[in-house]
Amino acid sequence: DSFNTTTENTINEVKNQVKDASNYIGKKVKDYSSSEYVKKMFKSKNINEMEKYIAKKPKGRYTGKIYNYVGAFGSIGFGISTFVLSIIAIFGIGSNVLRSGIIIPLSIVAAFFAASVYLTYKGVNIRKRIERFKKYSDCLIEKKYCTIDKLASSVNKKNKFVLKDLEKMMELNMFREGHIDEDKKYFILSDKIYDEYLI
Repeated sequence: DSFNTTTENTINEVKNQVKDASNYIGKKVKDYSSSEYVKKMFKSKNINEMEKYIAKKPKGRYTGKIYNYVGAFGSIGFGISTFVLSIIAIFGIGSNVLRSGIIIPLSIVAAFFAASVYLTYKGVNIRKRIERFKKYSDCLIEKKYCTIDKLASSVNKKNKFVLKDLEKMMELNMFREGHIDEDKKYFILSDKIYDEYLI
């Protein structure tokens, strides 16, 4: 009896140790699979695959910033100059000859001011488009297709705006194989998936 009890206790102890070890390994596997590192690793693989369809360096990535900076500085500098010259021309500081001589410089400075404002506006639009492009890409990265409704919701815009936006991005080769279905309900990222959709 004593031998049987000892044997049974030993077996139970071994079972408990195996169970504890199994639980420990299971927990480690679960922790690893849910870790940020693994998520980033799988996301990185998806991103590498998605580069076939999505531009890694979308057009306007740098030009938008350049337009913004040049336009902003130009708007300030030429804006002040335009204001000062306008005051002189309107209120007639100095002789009539001086006032008449200001008209040409004023016109030139005003033209540069207008061009700077336009550059700023264009730069802001380009940078906003890049931000929308990133949000569209996030929606598409898992399935390689997405509803127009969901894309519109991701950027807080109407479907009509998003459809034009996507068409522009396809023209700029930001989405290399992009397709919009005939019903204008889906945006499909690759030629292969689009062909399957048509079948």
